[in-house]
Amino acid sequence: MPITSLLPSSSPTVSLQSGTPVASIVSYTFPSSPQKAGTSLKVSFSIKNNGVYGYIYWRLRDNRTLEEFGSWVGVLAPGEQRGWDVYITMPSRDITLQLNAGHVIDSSYYLDDYKSQDILLLTEIETQLTLSLDRTVVSPGATVTASGKLTRKDTGAGVGGQTIYLVLDSTTVKTTTTSSDGSYSMSFSAPSTAGTYKVHTEFRGARISTVTLYAISYSESASVEPAYSPTSSQEITLTVLPTTPNIFTYIVLAIVAAIIGYLLLKK
Repeated sequence: MPITSLLPSSSPTVSLQSGTPVASIVSYTFPSSPQKAGTSLKVSFSIKNNGVYGYIYWRLRDNRTLEEFGSWVGVLAPGEQRGWDVYITMPSRDITLQLNAGHVIDSSYYLDDYKSQDILLLTEIETQLTLSLDRTVVSPGATVTASGKLTRKDTGAGVGGQTIYLVLDSTTVKTTTTSSDGSYSMSFSAPSTAGTYKVHTEFRGARISTVTLYAISYSESASVEPAYSPTSSQEITLTVLPTTPNIFTYIVLAIVAAIIGYLLLKK
């Protein structure tokens, strides 16, 4: 009876992957603070997988209310890096933007890295600005005085300590600071060339300070960043008249003409 011998053999080599994917935030840009309600805000960031092949996720949310602004789950190869831009609309409240990045195993989410930033709500207080000129028809180079008042639209109270710009056509020619009641006054020289010019004053806005309104919890408070809104006065037309020769000029011209006539007659 023949004897059957079995030759030695080995199974195919299987490479077992050990470890997990590991997400890291390698770059990020958050909007500055404060921001007005309704403003479109851009958040830019890049995520890299520093571990093995697998699923990576990111989530952008408001850490105060847990409102989610965007999220993603997908595969990144080892060492692969991807970037995203997320646009959100500033709500009518302060927010704490938090960007979480991590990995996913068996439908479980594990946080690897995060970045966060507070963005305060910018609340604008509307203002209004008046202007008057002591005269509107002048000779070239004459001194003109502009005056007016900067006030809050809601209460009518004057706004002191703010910079007012005097604009002649499109050129800023003078600045001054409002007094405690919001009034201002400044003088300037009329242009040396005859013509009509548009004059107005501008207040270009100003931040006030951070104000805490009330406590939400033991560890959090609501705050706003108030600011006075920019505004401009009405335009006033300034007329610069042509220069009129005085009597001395006429006398000099008459003498010159007489001398020229005399010399011609002698010829």
